Amino acid sequence: VYSASKTAWIPASTAPEVVWTRNAIVNGAFDIWQRGDSVDATSTVVYTADRWESYRGLYAAGMSVARVGITPPTGFTSHARVRRVAGNTSTQPLVFAQNLESADSVQFAGETVVLSFYARAGSNFSSASSLLLAQVLSGTGTDETTRVGLTGQTSAGFAQVTLTASWQRFEVLGTIDSTARQLAVLFAYTPVGTAGTNDFFDIVGVQLERGTKATIFRRSSPTTQAELAACQRYFFSLNVATN
Repeated sequence: VYSASKTAWIPASTAPEVVWTRNAIVNGAFDIWQRGDSVDATSTVVYTADRWESYRGLYAAGMSVARVGITPPTGFTSHARVRRVAGNTSTQPLVFAQNLESADSVQFAGETVVLSFYARAGSNFSSASSLLLAQVLSGTGTDETTRVGLTGQTSAGFAQVTLTASWQRFEVLGTIDSTARQLAVLFAYTPVGTAGTNDFFDIVGVQLERGTKATIFRRSSPTTQAELAACQRYFFSLNVATN
């Protein structure tokens, strides 16, 4: 490796390594909601906060995801609220997930990772024992989704964490298989009974990084504009016929 500043050759062993983005999750702080601040999942998969999808088992109705600005943890302006609609009697699980692009996933093949996030429960959170499933999934396919399943899907790391009414930060360790070509993170709970007014969990500060211990939360991009640009990588193109 040649250093122009020193006009000398530097041994390859001392050359800088390629450094990937620390947080692989885009919009983990839930800053960007281009589809609106509240989205209902009726009987299909729904995209909510940018890069995030929500759905229920058997695509049951009665789920909503909203942007909420009430007392988020220090350093955040809002958070996501994943809620079973009041009066809903379906006990199908509620799923909130992000599928990473394969291009952003391959850096983690064969690595130890840690998923971290802040979460709390609503006063009517109906999951048994107030448990929330947090999971890192890996697959060998390309740019697939959890709702239809990843090719060669493997649970690289998971935990059932106990939520309370107060914010807590949780960490989930995972080991990614060397053949992995795609990752996803998934949060879910299975409700019981009939939903009350506050049958929800709040979440923010979602981070996926290399290592065995979570570091301070960092957005995927260094600026809000760059984070927005990452979210706008996907768009709908409508071709309307005219006379």
